[in-house]
Amino acid sequence: MDLHRVALLCTFFCFAQVWSRPTNCILREDLLKRSYTVIETAGGLFPVQCLDENVVIPFPQNAFESDNTDQVTGVEKSVYQTLENINALFEKFEDYTGPDQRFTENWNEFRGLVYRQIKESKCIKSEAAQDFPSREASLKVYFETITSTLKEKDFSYCAWEIVRKEILHTLKFVLDVNSNASVRMDLHRVALLCTFFCFAQVWSRPTNCILREDLLKRSYTVIETAGGLFPVQCLDENVVIPFPQNAFESDNTDQVTGVEKSVYQTLENINALFEKFEDYTGPDQRFTENWNEFRGLVYRQIKESKCIKSEAAQDFPSREASLKVYFETITSTLKEKDFSYCAWEIVRKEILHTLKFILDVNSNASVRMDLHRVALLCTFFCFAQVWSRPTNCILREDLLKRSYTVIETAGGLFPVQCLDENVVIPFPQNAFESDNTDQVTGVEKSVYQTLENINALFEKFEDYTGPDQRFTENWNEFRGLVYRQIKESKCIKSEAAQDFPSREASLKVYFETITSTLKEKDFSYCAWEIVRKEILHTLKFILDVNSNPRHLSEWTFIVWPCCAPFSALRRCGQGQQTASFVTGVEKAIYQTLENIDALFESYSDPDREAEKWNEFRGLVYRQIVDSKCIMNKSEAAQDFPSREASLKVYFKTITSTLKEKDFSYCAWEIVRKEILCTLKFILDHNSDIIL
Repeated sequence: MDLHRVALLCTFFCFAQVWSRPTNCILREDLLKRSYTVIETAGGLFPVQCLDENVVIPFPQNAFESDNTDQVTGVEKSVYQTLENINALFEKFEDYTGPDQRFTENWNEFRGLVYRQIKESKCIKSEAAQDFPSREASLKVYFETITSTLKEKDFSYCAWEIVRKEILHTLKFVLDVNSNASVRMDLHRVALLCTFFCFAQVWSRPTNCILREDLLKRSYTVIETAGGLFPVQCLDENVVIPFPQNAFESDNTDQVTGVEKSVYQTLENINALFEKFEDYTGPDQRFTENWNEFRGLVYRQIKESKCIKSEAAQDFPSREASLKVYFETITSTLKEKDFSYCAWEIVRKEILHTLKFILDVNSNASVRMDLHRVALLCTFFCFAQVWSRPTNCILREDLLKRSYTVIETAGGLFPVQCLDENVVIPFPQNAFESDNTDQVTGVEKSVYQTLENINALFEKFEDYTGPDQRFTENWNEFRGLVYRQIKESKCIKSEAAQDFPSREASLKVYFETITSTLKEKDFSYCAWEIVRKEILHTLKFILDVNSNPRHLSEWTFIVWPCCAPFSALRRCGQGQQTASFVTGVEKAIYQTLENIDALFESYSDPDREAEKWNEFRGLVYRQIVDSKCIMNKSEAAQDFPSREASLKVYFKTITSTLKEKDFSYCAWEIVRKEILCTLKFILDHNSDIIL
């Protein structure tokens, strides 16, 4: 306790000597690095097929360079201006027509990071810097050239790859050249460094020479969600590989370094396996995507903790020998099985076992292993002198929305086969409503309590016996999101709110009813669908009713238009005029989505590609929910009845074809052909009104 107090005071006084301005007026180097990593992993090297289209754009090097400390503010303003310019490019991103979904997903994550930095560091704009106008002029020319390149190449895949190349170059230059240019820009690292000097009385090695437990846990979660249990079809091919338990065990603190070196060696061995991963020939795209994310996490840990290799540990040679045998056996198994899907599943099983053992056995073995978290905690108490509320004591709206989307796409509408088993559970609306700002804390505690109650339901989830593997995968992802929010926002529990007991009582009755329903229905598929329906209702109510809490600036990252993806010449809720024919087309497209969704009621598991159909159903359903305001548009659409009549005939013909062909595989292929033709026609002929 005394050390904790000394650490707090030491950190606080260190900051007091350096900064005279608010601590939130900074550029976060860790976020810039993370942005670089995300956009880098969106693709590899510049694509070969785009080499002929590549454009050399002069880089505004002078905008980011500084000769002395007087120019630090000018550099910071240039970096901030760069982030704003990058964010402005995103308005054109909707026109991206490339085939790579993963590319789009990484861009979306990158957009969120850029937007977050803009919001958190906006006070930089108000600072004075005499040299900034010349820097700003260079940046203006640079980004105008990038924008014109995008337009000239019609926002193609190669055009966006050119943009990615330029952004990577810019971020790398900013990080390399300005690593020592601004003390304030690197506040996060200085905070850790300051804290380190306080802890230097206890630890003798650098703070970056650690193994990050949070990254190991995240690595485990990612590879775990790459698939469920070991596949039934691979049981005959399963191989029992002796696990080198001795490599990770320690009897005393003298062996801690040996264990850490073993963990690091394990990460290097796992990384070495990735050289063979290119030979993977399995059918599961999701499996490959999760592996790629896992590879990135492993590589990051190797780079961040490489100084561990140089440390001395007398017991390491014996540990290393055990690991060598273990991974040689894994590699030979891969080769013997010709790098098949089942071979990689065996690898996944072994890696899961290894990571779980490391996390379980060494959770308390080394304080230094979790030094990063302790350092952040100490720094956090320093900031607590400025803010009356802990900086992580928030509820993240973006995570709540993502949780809603994940569980929503776990299935479509409530299953027809479960209608007879459906149960109406009274919803505790009062738990989430507030009449004034004094009740905000009570609402936040209710939301947090709801997350804890949802998490408690997961203890029963192991009893789920439904046939849908995808359903289980989505639930697992949802569980991870809920758990993350509970961990990140746990300080909310300690806040006082006089009205919370009555809210808590309502929630208790509600979740007790859900739990008893699960038990009564023997944890069946329909029972879990009832749970999913209730969770969706709860999350939607929370998001709708509490869209303007006191932490809105910290909650919101990207706000999508209310009618995405079919906004016309005006968006819902805005007062601009629009041509009536546009509304007719929009309504026709929306009606098409509803008709396609209606076909799924007849969907009876075609012989193959069922998983892709399920994903498509989720996307259609999501668009119907997100864009339902289109059908409520007030402007006239005199031509819609005739459009609707044509669609009715068209989809009646498709439905009758399905029935005549007894919902066979070929019948569904006919449906797929028609849907493809319809969607292609919509995209080709209505690009001017689709957002």
